[in-house]
Formats: sequence, structure tokens, C-alpha cells
Amino acid sequence: MRNSCWRNSSKSLLVAGAGALISVSGASYAQSSVTLYGVVDVAVTNRTGVPGGSQVLMTEGVLQGSRWGLRGTEDLGDGWKALFQLENGFQVYNGQFDQQGQLFGRQAWVGLSKYFANTTNTVSFGRQYTIPFVMLYNFDPLGWAGNIQMAWPNLMQGCRFDNTMQYHFQSGQLDAMLQYSLGGQPGSMSKGSTFAAGSTYKFGQVMAGFSVQQSRDAENRMMRFGAVGANVGIGSANIYALYQLGLRDPNFTPGAAGTTTPLANTSLLSNAGNPTTRRDSVFDVGVGYQITPALRTTVAVMYDSVSGIAGKTGGDTTVYALADYLLSKRTDVYAGADYTRLTGAEVGNPYAIGGNFQGAHSRTEISAGLRTRF
Repeated sequence: MRNSCWRNSSKSLLVAGAGALISVSGASYAQSSVTLYGVVDVAVTNRTGVPGGSQVLMTEGVLQGSRWGLRGTEDLGDGWKALFQLENGFQVYNGQFDQQGQLFGRQAWVGLSKYFANTTNTVSFGRQYTIPFVMLYNFDPLGWAGNIQMAWPNLMQGCRFDNTMQYHFQSGQLDAMLQYSLGGQPGSMSKGSTFAAGSTYKFGQVMAGFSVQQSRDAENRMMRFGAVGANVGIGSANIYALYQLGLRDPNFTPGAAGTTTPLANTSLLSNAGNPTTRRDSVFDVGVGYQITPALRTTVAVMYDSVSGIAGKTGGDTTVYALADYLLSKRTDVYAGADYTRLTGAEVGNPYAIGGNFQGAHSRTEISAGLRTRF
């Protein structure tokens, strides 16, 4: 499985109508811009804990999923702006589409924003990141790495939802968001739907936040989720702490990837085949240290205490370390290692949050990669 964090660097490709408003034949045309951006990240990985023994393979990047995108704004005047973003994910090692083969499977949305009284209010519509994914990445040591073994906690809430309406409020150091994803099911407003909310606030070198979410599958079975986290800067170090609680009703089943069925294309973890409610209590803590302006190291541990797997319990534990060296502002090289161990009923569980190791108790990965951003 693959995942991606969403941070990227970009540069302007086209800026049209620069400067003040231009009046043509009595109509006013405002400043607008379209930006092309992207990330290309690839790694070579030695992996153990797979059937038949260890393997060496080229994988999607450890730090970020590769992507290219277009984002645009148009100044409509009086504090109003029109916005859009289209973002395509691809697998750099073979050139194929990522995200279920969707053309703009990472993001595809359009919206309006209004700035007034020192606040920005934005509404947007389309395929968008989940609020927990957006808000909680601040409290994960790698900001949801591209390698799922280093970022599996976000499978509890999913990455992106189709058919989503979102409201975003920004004022100073406060960010707050509300989100509703339509289920689109005949005769029911609730089946296949998702509601989420979240907020972060930064004061000095401390950022704290929370998020909640509820999703319903085609049979109105629920996934309920809540999380709190913090990020503290101390000199050259950052300390990250995140706690997540997820509850999945018996047989909670997101739709199959690549389809239009309820909760498809979300990366949500299923509970299919389990006759009891699954409970995940996830702790995600780590430290990032800036050794030099070009070299940063990160170490972290993630642990999931699981109950309700057909009446049994289990656990998932991952420990990882990574060093990242900047060759320039846009290009870096990195090396890292991660170790994941499953215990109890998670061993052999096809929906183990730490990964499906096909009966193996553990998996180890050692990777080296190259990333460039534009």
C-alpha cells in the first residue's frame, strides 16, 4: 500500500492580468494566476517479512508520493477569490497512475474564499483531503510519510473523500474546518456519508489541535474517530505527540477502490468479516532534530492497542529512523529504516492497521531515496 503527505514546494508557471484591475468595455478583469507544481520521490528498499524471503525493489518515495498539480486563484474584488486545485498522483518507478487510477486522484476541487475582518473564509467542493489528514499531519513526525509503514495511523480516518463540501476558517494562528461528504445513495442521506471537524492553534513554539470524524458505509455501519495532538519546538528539535481513537462497527466495509460505491477511494481501513466492534488506540510520538541547516534526523515510534477482533486483542508497533540531507532548496537525498511487529490477533489479520504481512509477525525495511520538488 502507498500513502503520501501533502506538503510540497511550487513555482508560478503563468500569471495573467498582473497589477491593478483592468477595465475592458465596461467589464473589470482581476488579477489571476495558475501554478504548476510537483514532487518526484523514489526509493530503493530492502524488505523482509514477505513470502519467499527478503526482496529488493524500487518503491514510491519514503517521504512523499509523487505528484504533479495545478492550482489557481482569481481575484474577484472586494476580498473575494475563486480557487481551484487539480492534483494527479503517479508511481514514478513505472509511470502508472496512483490513487485507484484516477486522473486527479489526489485532489480535484473548486471553491470561493472571502477575506474580511482579518479572517479568511473558504468553501470548496470536490475530491479533497480529509480533515483529520490535514489537521493531524502537523503532529506526525514525518507529516504522513509516503511509506505506509511509517504512516499507517492515517488509515483509520482515510486520506481523501470524493463528493466533499468543506468550510475552512483562518484567523491569525487559528485554523478550523468542517467537512461533509455526500453518500449519493438513493433514498438515504446518511449511507456512504462522512462528517468531520477539526482545528489547530499555534502559540509561540507550540501547536495543538484535534479532529473528529464519522463515516457510514452502504449499510449505515459506522466508523467513529477522534484525535488530539501537539507539536513543540525546542531549539533545533521538534517533539511530536498524537493520540487517535477509532471505533469500527461490526463488518464496517468501505467500497472497493476504483469504484463509485460508498466510501470507495478513501484508504479507510475495513472491518469486514469481524462480528464485533474493533477499537484502535494509537499512540504516535517522535522527535525531529535539525543537526545542520541541510541535515535533519527523525526518530519515532507508533503503537496501536487493538481490541474487538472477533473478541480477541492484538497490537501493532512500528519504530523508524530517517536522515534527510538537502542538496538544494528543492532536492534532497535520504536514508531510513523501519521495523513493524504484529502481535495477537493482528497476525494474519488482512485488515491489520500496521500492514498485512500474510502470516508473518514482523517486517523490516531499509531504504535510500531521492526527492525533487518543483
